[in-house]
Amino acid sequence: MGERTQVFCRWTDVLLGHVYEEWPDFKPIRGRLDNALKEMQSGECIYPVRLSCSHMTGRCRVTDGRHRILAAHLLGREKLLVEETWYDE
Repeated sequence: MGERTQVFCRWTDVLLGHVYEEWPDFKPIRGRLDNALKEMQSGECIYPVRLSCSHMTGRCRVTDGRHRILAAHLLGREKLLVEETWYDE
């Protein structure tokens, strides 16, 4: 990765399409998905989904949080907290 330039936390639309675009064979691990569902349903604070973003292309990719994205989708959530790290590449 290039040099990190900026980090932002923001609410964004649930990124389910990104998960299957980047990992077309993604098969959730039931225990991890169940944990994410329980945390979201109980109102616990969960870690933001991590995105790695390129200033050159303007595209972001999910680097951590596939199960949290799927859980948010299954619960009908419209928004999810993400941490975007932007790089100069």
